[in-house]
Amino acid sequence: MLDSLIRKSQTKDVCTVANDFVNMVQKIHSSVWTPETFEMLHQIANAPDSKWAHYAERLLRECDPYLLRTFLTAAAYEGGFRGFQQARANSEKYDCNIPWIVLMDPTSACNMRCAGCWAAEYGHKQNLTFEEMDRVLTEGAELGTHACLFTGGEPLMRKADIFRLCEKHRDIAFHAFTNGTLIDQAFCDELKRVGNFIVSVSIEGFEDANDGRRGAG
Repeated sequence: MLDSLIRKSQTKDVCTVANDFVNMVQKIHSSVWTPETFEMLHQIANAPDSKWAHYAERLLRECDPYLLRTFLTAAAYEGGFRGFQQARANSEKYDCNIPWIVLMDPTSACNMRCAGCWAAEYGHKQNLTFEEMDRVLTEGAELGTHACLFTGGEPLMRKADIFRLCEKHRDIAFHAFTNGTLIDQAFCDELKRVGNFIVSVSIEGFEDANDGRRGAG
């Protein structure tokens, strides 16, 4: 179904594809989300000039199809459907809340010294081992948590271990906030290869604000 939507996005307008996606989600989650929620999603899907429509169009048409399919499978199916059902059952079983996402700092280390950032003064020697991160993700997935957000420090200081985790946990959608300075072509090639890992580059604002806190460049 995801393959069909991705192919359709190459020739159809983004509103058509977005509405098809909302309809697909509604079939899966109609017993969980309210009709008002789906009405709101359809309103967003039918706003072709909105920032979200432009973002979705670029995402669908400019991203590698394999990466899109792999990441959306982990995020939408494993996390949004199968994981959601699993988490809800475990929440009732153990009488506790099951988080939908794991927030993890692989390291306190960072390759920058930004003014006011705790990482610049907290020390750069605190690290989770690969085995510790693997255990947390394994236990989380068993409970129904199929999403992981890496923060830091600078998480890409541990990019080799992160890619190992992506390879091992194919049913988890990984995301990292990064300063972007460690992203190169080799890193992008690895992102494309694993398919279930995306990054968001953090900035302070326009050039003056960003350079004023982080340094020139």
